[in-house]
Amino acid sequence: MTAFPVRAVAVATVVITAACAIPQAPERATVAAGITERTGVSANGLPLPAKEWTMPPGSSTEDGLTIDEAVATALWNNARFQAALASLGIARADLVEAGLLKNPVLSLLFPWGPKQLEFTATWSIDALWQRPKRIADAKFNAEAVASQLVSAGLNLAADVRLAFLDAIVADRRLVLATEQAEIGGRAADLAQGRLRAGDISEFEAGLSRTDAARLEATKLTRVSVRDLAYIRLRTLIGLDQQAAPLRLSAPPPASASASSCGPAEDLVRLAFAARPDVRAAELQIEAAGARAGLEKARIIALTVALDANAKGSEGFEMGPGLSVELPIFSQNQGRRSRAVAEIEQASRNYLAARAAVASDVANALVGVTEARAVLRVLGPEIAKTLADARRQADRLHEAGEISMLELLATRQRLIDSEAARVDAELGVNRATVRLEQALGKACEVK
Repeated sequence: MTAFPVRAVAVATVVITAACAIPQAPERATVAAGITERTGVSANGLPLPAKEWTMPPGSSTEDGLTIDEAVATALWNNARFQAALASLGIARADLVEAGLLKNPVLSLLFPWGPKQLEFTATWSIDALWQRPKRIADAKFNAEAVASQLVSAGLNLAADVRLAFLDAIVADRRLVLATEQAEIGGRAADLAQGRLRAGDISEFEAGLSRTDAARLEATKLTRVSVRDLAYIRLRTLIGLDQQAAPLRLSAPPPASASASSCGPAEDLVRLAFAARPDVRAAELQIEAAGARAGLEKARIIALTVALDANAKGSEGFEMGPGLSVELPIFSQNQGRRSRAVAEIEQASRNYLAARAAVASDVANALVGVTEARAVLRVLGPEIAKTLADARRQADRLHEAGEISMLELLATRQRLIDSEAARVDAELGVNRATVRLEQALGKACEVK
């Protein structure tokens, strides 16, 4: 075999190998690892969803659904999140397409009369130097999609946690509202008896009935709030609304103090490094730069050809050729200008993402500071004080030192204070979730 055929075979082998290689793209496991790292909740690899609602491995509703189990369940079953995960397959297909080379084109002219058989094979070789830039563009886009999906997973986790806390507190508030309505009804009955005995006026008895009606209406409102909270939680975790009632396991009581993850002034910098949406914006800049390089490489189109016929003056004839598109009228100015504009747009989007992160962190810090300050006022000490006050009021009534109406009024005030304390705990929990969402990782600040 001569040197020329050997070189030709070697070149063909390299080209075919390059054309068949499939670049690596992020997968569901990549997104799952990013979510697990930032939330502390195992995403279990985010496999393809089952046809029916399922609990992820290690989770169970038999002993009550915990807040972390609710997050893991949502990552497995939430329909919108699973639909978003399908974009990974689209990004992978785009990356595979970017690595493919165009097929050669064979043109065959059949003999007719004195005309001999002819064929021409052409192949656009400009794809050889455009391919690395296409791959870079598609790979950056695929990585950006993966980062955006991690961000979507973090947002879903935050939404589930907030919905879970809302459901827990809605249950507590309903219990308190029910007790208040019962006390209001008893007070109204006592007032009616005192009216018949002539101890109070119709005006005072009417005020008592009005107060009882208001408390009963509040209880009915709390029922609706509780039902809506559970509907939202069921929707987020992908559970059918007609399924068996959820039994939630309450999270630990909120604390007015927390371990430190660093000075508050450093949290924005930490968020810039941890937030996947910021990383996605960075990758979009890289992708736009790769597209700009690709559009420059498309200025010249080059095609090689091989022409042959069956019978010429000296028998079989064959010869190579070359086809070049001369960039006289068009140098791909439109697409090149568009690529430059896309770089500018991606850069501005990156700056906007950083500004949004800084705003999110600042708002979350204000919320955490306020919520913890309120809880310090209405914390566990107040809960103990309220319990002691209730027992003391009961003893005073049993001893005949206060009337039943006074006892019921005291219980009303104590329940109002307990409701405020429950709201304070919810405020700290919600503020903590918002802070972790703003930071892009599980972290607390003093």
